[in-house]
Amino acid sequence: MFHWLQLAEKAGIPAGVLNVVTSSRENTPTVGTVICEHPLVAKISFTGSTAVGKVLFVIRCCVLIANLTVTNISF
Repeated sequence: MFHWLQLAEKAGIPAGVLNVVTSSRENTPTVGTVICEHPLVAKISFTGSTAVGKVLFVIRCCVLIANLTVTNISF
């Protein structure tokens, strides 16, 4: 999972541009809110379970701060 971060570093992408945040399903609403509300977050890309994707989608729609891309999510 973190191999692409190492490739990004080798390619010269500055630290902090790409980040991986992991969380338990139970902590997702809290973690998602913190990320979505942070003024320096311009984009969120998520790949994972439908349940967590729905949580992040709702948070994103409520705060309208960060762009959100979800993949493999069926509503």
